[in-house]
Amino acid sequence: PISRMNLQEQLVIESPRWASSFLPTMGSGASHQETIKSLSAEEIAEAVKGLSPEAQQKLRLAFDSKAARTVSSSEMLRLIKTGEKTCVAIMTELFGRMNQVNPIVNACSDILEKESLARAAEVDGKVAKGEALRPLEGLPLLVKANIDVSGTSSNAATPALKDWRPSQTAPCVQKLLEAGAIVIAKTHMPEFAMRMDGWNDTFGMTRNPHALGHSPGGSSSGTAAAIASGMGPVGLGSDTAGSLRLPAASCGICGFRPSRGRWPVGGVVPIDATKDTPGPMGLSVGDLALVDAIVTGEEPVRPTALSSIRFAVPRDFISDVGDIDKSLTEALDQTIQVLKKAGASVEDKDDFLPIVQMEGPMVMDGESEMKAYLDSHSDLPGDITVAKIVELSKSHGKGAFTPPADPEAHKTKLKELYGAMEKQEAAYREYFKSNNIQALLVPPFCHEPYEQKQEEAPDVMKNFAVAKVAGKLVRVKVPSLSMPTTVKMELGGGSLPASVMVLGVDDRELLSICLALEEAFAQQ
Repeated sequence: PISRMNLQEQLVIESPRWASSFLPTMGSGASHQETIKSLSAEEIAEAVKGLSPEAQQKLRLAFDSKAARTVSSSEMLRLIKTGEKTCVAIMTELFGRMNQVNPIVNACSDILEKESLARAAEVDGKVAKGEALRPLEGLPLLVKANIDVSGTSSNAATPALKDWRPSQTAPCVQKLLEAGAIVIAKTHMPEFAMRMDGWNDTFGMTRNPHALGHSPGGSSSGTAAAIASGMGPVGLGSDTAGSLRLPAASCGICGFRPSRGRWPVGGVVPIDATKDTPGPMGLSVGDLALVDAIVTGEEPVRPTALSSIRFAVPRDFISDVGDIDKSLTEALDQTIQVLKKAGASVEDKDDFLPIVQMEGPMVMDGESEMKAYLDSHSDLPGDITVAKIVELSKSHGKGAFTPPADPEAHKTKLKELYGAMEKQEAAYREYFKSNNIQALLVPPFCHEPYEQKQEEAPDVMKNFAVAKVAGKLVRVKVPSLSMPTTVKMELGGGSLPASVMVLGVDDRELLSICLALEEAFAQQ
């Protein structure tokens, strides 16, 4: 993803001296990768002398050749399996990148370099002996800090869990480990996963690698920023109201929210069981499909024929969320044109908003859900309780874990919510069936990522507004996926691909549609 940045614009903004010294020799059409190939490490080091520390950081992020060579999960597995590249060599490059860039973007917390290199050596031993390899043998995996991995921090970015290292592993991670994946790092997040940016007061904010002064999206901000800056090809996050798809779109990568219940939620620090799900993020839709197949025990999906697919664009829903930035509108328009060129049917609709509005009452059962998570860990220190978590929390969202003032009224409201959820899901599925459509197209959010500073948390209402689109329909058990287009989003002196979000009714069908759409974009 870093290779998609417009380096010439970056250089002109950061250093006129840089532009005058090097750009004329490269030609006006030089791409990022061509630029990198034309410069030696000595030339890069010489060129950044005299620049401000922040400018040097941006240029190092932009020019590091390892980021440009980051490959998809499938390609990485192929290199390992064929022996074209050792797993140790791949891991060494990734940790070299991580050690260089993570101090800048603050994406990763626990960095498991020693353990990962030891596992990589075991993989290379199996390859050398000609032994059978598991489906994900040697694949580097990033995991969000609210998902349990034995011996690593499951802090959920909240002070009371700062030193919590469970001895057990979440089932969704365990399935990937059993398939041969290697967890290389845990990744940062905002407290409780209750922000749509990378701001955190306890562990420091995560930065957007494309524009360091801007939000990387949230709450799976660390996983997104790590993948986008070349620290690994694939990772896990969680999604309650957009937390997989929003950071993916903010960092120019792919994020998939599986239908709630498709992935096991055990071992994931909860917020709201009616919305929560873990899920994958990656450089490509293929990365997402690969990981999803392992977690669910299904065969990997194949791209579908787009000529057999009918899409709808819910214009009333899109209009209802307010003004949308030009780059995001252009990304949606480009997606429509790409699909039509591939033979798909795309129809504007103005009758979907009533289904979005069938949300039911705003009520959560956070206290009991957090207690259930804590109770599932026999090795949890006795002083860590729900009450202690709330007491030490700095988050605006800690009230979600306080006992209801009126338990009976709370039960009544929950019952009302469950009834509304059933009705909304039935209406959603009927809409797809009656209109004979397989997918909806919408922007993932309304506005490009906003500026973010460590010394002051971004305004809460501004933060919530990021989820105006992706935060809807999350109580309906259906999948959605955010993926980059080729439209550019200019941001803080850099640029990244603007994204589109695709919603469906069946997970495998949606993944096959998006695989085909990804191929169609590649042909543009």
